[in-house]
Amino acid sequence: MIKQTAFILIATTTILAWSCDKDDSSTPVKTGPTGVTTSAASNISSDGASLLGLVGATGGSDIISLGFVYSKTNTTPTVDDQTQLAAGTALGSFTASINGLDKNTKYYFRSFALNSVNVSYGSIQNFTTTAGASASIETMLTSRWMLTGYKENDVDKYSDFPSCYTDDIWEMKAGGTLSITSGATKCPSPNTEPDSFESHWSLASDDVINLFGQNHVNLMLTATTMSFDYTGPDGIKVSRVFTKQ
Repeated sequence: MIKQTAFILIATTTILAWSCDKDDSSTPVKTGPTGVTTSAASNISSDGASLLGLVGATGGSDIISLGFVYSKTNTTPTVDDQTQLAAGTALGSFTASINGLDKNTKYYFRSFALNSVNVSYGSIQNFTTTAGASASIETMLTSRWMLTGYKENDVDKYSDFPSCYTDDIWEMKAGGTLSITSGATKCPSPNTEPDSFESHWSLASDDVINLFGQNHVNLMLTATTMSFDYTGPDGIKVSRVFTKQ
């Protein structure tokens, strides 16, 4: 009887231990955040750029911080580099802007997300800041510029410009006034551009020009040519080139 009772106790203890082990193994294992990705940089200028990242899941522990790390010397930047851009703590896509960079310099960057367990990184991307305008702003004053190049998403829109485009004259005036005068030949309907109108321009930085209240980036200026880009709300990047008259 004593042997039988001992056997029952041993069997019961074994079952309970197995049950506890089974329960412990079902506990989710926490990891660093998952699904972290890095997109290509945009709005690149001589001293900055816009960055976009994504984090898909927390890894089982609340996210403490996320953002970007970047470096011009370290090809694999980490959060230890102390060159971080914070972008909140929410799941999904996140953005940040870098400013104060060196001109004509290559930078490496990647997104990161940190929780109490670990830090996770997206893929490494890079971009090179522009050289900035190569001529002083004074050369723009009281000068007349004709549109001679037009691209949408880096594709030539016109191989032979309609006169309604090439006849547009831009006159940059001191005090930040921009006067646009269209030629006699008008663009076909539904074009509603007036024969002439005035607006204002200013320099957001030495290679970012603000026209019509919108920043146009990558301003490149020489003694005879001027070019800049603009990406509208529809996502289409428009690139224009003007020749001094």
